[in-house]
Amino acid sequence: MDASCGTGRPRPFTDDAAAGCAPVLLLHERLRGTRAGRRWERIARAHRLEIEALAVVHPDLGARAGRAIRLLAAVAGCSDHIDDTTLDAVRAVLDDLDRLGTFELRRDAQSLRDELAYVRGHSFAELITG
Repeated sequence: MDASCGTGRPRPFTDDAAAGCAPVLLLHERLRGTRAGRRWERIARAHRLEIEALAVVHPDLGARAGRAIRLLAAVAGCSDHIDDTTLDAVRAVLDDLDRLGTFELRRDAQSLRDELAYVRGHSFAELITG
């Protein structure tokens, strides 16, 4: 399978594109199923080009983002609480975006960071249902 996961579009931030394709697709399905998740998807789409450009200039950002997406995808497929490793991985990416991004990207990253502040000890479903 190629890096597009069958969509014809490259998937950003993956250092092992073929691994984890199904969990990432499940993550997108779960996000599209809720209002908060759709908002997250809109934010990602709105800033996709900027984030991809930042990942080219800062390859470590791309690697961290790929890891965070895979960890979220793993959590999305189960009902367990979101673990600290996953939260820390997502926060690290949001910190990078806050440090490197434009004002608009920093503003949206901050709103996602605010939502994450409330999810420690909660499940992924609780996170995306707000």
